[in-house]
Amino acid sequence: MNDLKPLLADPNPISMEQWLTIGVLDTAVWNPLAGSRWKQRAGRILASGAGGGFGGRGQCLSTASPPQVPFEIAVSVRFDPADGAAGLVFHSDGGDRHYGFYPSNGELRLTRFDGPDVYAWTVLAQVRSPLYRTDGWSHLKVRIEADRIRCYLNDELVIESNDRTYRSGKVGLCKFRNSQAEFRDFRMGESLPNREPPAEIIERIAATAAQLPIDRPPSDETVTSVAADGVAGLEALEREARQLEARAKRVRDLAAAVHETRVVEDFTKLVDRPETEIDLLRTALLIAAMDNRELDVDSYVQEVDRIARRIRASLPDDANVPARLDAMKQDLFEKQGFHGSRHDYDHRSNSYLNEVIDDREGLPITLSVLFMEIGRRLDVPIAGVGLPGHFVVRYEPADGPGQLIDVFERGKDLTLDDAKARASLATGGAWDEEFLHAVTKRQILVRMLRNLFGEARRAEATDRMLRYTNLILVLEPDSPSDRFYRAVLALQAGRLELARADTDWLMGHELEGVSRRAVDDLSRTIDRELSGGK
Repeated sequence: MNDLKPLLADPNPISMEQWLTIGVLDTAVWNPLAGSRWKQRAGRILASGAGGGFGGRGQCLSTASPPQVPFEIAVSVRFDPADGAAGLVFHSDGGDRHYGFYPSNGELRLTRFDGPDVYAWTVLAQVRSPLYRTDGWSHLKVRIEADRIRCYLNDELVIESNDRTYRSGKVGLCKFRNSQAEFRDFRMGESLPNREPPAEIIERIAATAAQLPIDRPPSDETVTSVAADGVAGLEALEREARQLEARAKRVRDLAAAVHETRVVEDFTKLVDRPETEIDLLRTALLIAAMDNRELDVDSYVQEVDRIARRIRASLPDDANVPARLDAMKQDLFEKQGFHGSRHDYDHRSNSYLNEVIDDREGLPITLSVLFMEIGRRLDVPIAGVGLPGHFVVRYEPADGPGQLIDVFERGKDLTLDDAKARASLATGGAWDEEFLHAVTKRQILVRMLRNLFGEARRAEATDRMLRYTNLILVLEPDSPSDRFYRAVLALQAGRLELARADTDWLMGHELEGVSRRAVDDLSRTIDRELSGGK
């Protein structure tokens, strides 16, 4: 309320007509076509929302007439998300016919638009370039000559075309889909100067940056020296900063890859042995460690050991197996409060065994693994049972029938009818007695990994999907579908050698559940990427 008093005492009135012009483009300079929202702020043009054309195409055309051929147009652009598309248009008829040069999905594209829909679009060229900046400004320039079109990215020629379908028209800006795009420094002229600083300034700035202290600001002498280079010096500093940031990212990527490799090696050693010798607890914790470099596997193994010792200490020395089972249920579910997750069931924390131990909450399978491992330490025979859609365990006494237990429901005993109802709810199909078969430790680990893979796929987390598939293939190396998935994911992550190795494997094996044509198409795509996207 107090903040309003000065405004009421001394208001700054403005008419609604003028208020509505705040941020609006000057129509004497720009002509935004229907669809996307185009505004200006701090010398930049901001575009948002899908355009009225197919694919969310939106245009904002300059009202100025371009010079006679030859001439050049240029702009710096950045946008979000990184897979969006925005750039330059030229030879536009003010409608659906024009050329466009723009980044799209990480590639540079020159397209001729001959109409309102995708069937009237012709991609004249599409290339990848290491100069493209997904997280910053990219400078685009087009030189239009009488017999060719030349497209530049950050002052380097990336596309050249002899298409001459359109010879004249308006020039301006374009965006596609729901990209949030920013444009600055739009220019047009017979010949535009390069945007990148001269090589000698770049070299001098790189040498200066290498000598900067990391524990204090740059000296006044250094600031004065670089300031003498003017705008070119500032551009060179930005360029050097981008390179250092990119190098730092690659160092972090290397650290992540080293961690992943170590986890895979440890995991492989633990599962590459007979079933009875596989340490289910430690391997399940290694799955969580794949996503958490700080996780101390040994400390959680010791915690489970302590839980088992605590339960054993609560029992008389001659306690029989049923008594030990009851003590497990009493301690874990009644005293400690372990329970199935009711809120945010699919969150990946419920699949990380360390977090299940910490939070006392998890998925059926992670709670079951914990229950089985505590049972093993107390000599209580418990097997995992992979009912469709709901993992349970079975107490298997030496004599007498077994008893299904739903650990997710705080250790509730299940009847056969309960199990059938659970399976029917998940599959909608007929009951199969195989649903009751005990599963192996490898099968349990694969199921845990597929749960995590499913969550990562919903989150579109390619890096995590790739990590989980790496572990799945340790357990099921002859799975064509997982090999194919990993090849696709490796391609998306830029790990082309791994993608090539998996497609080579697929080429030499029977492909159950995988299309040979899909493998061939994927292989050609990988070949193109390995050759530089050409």
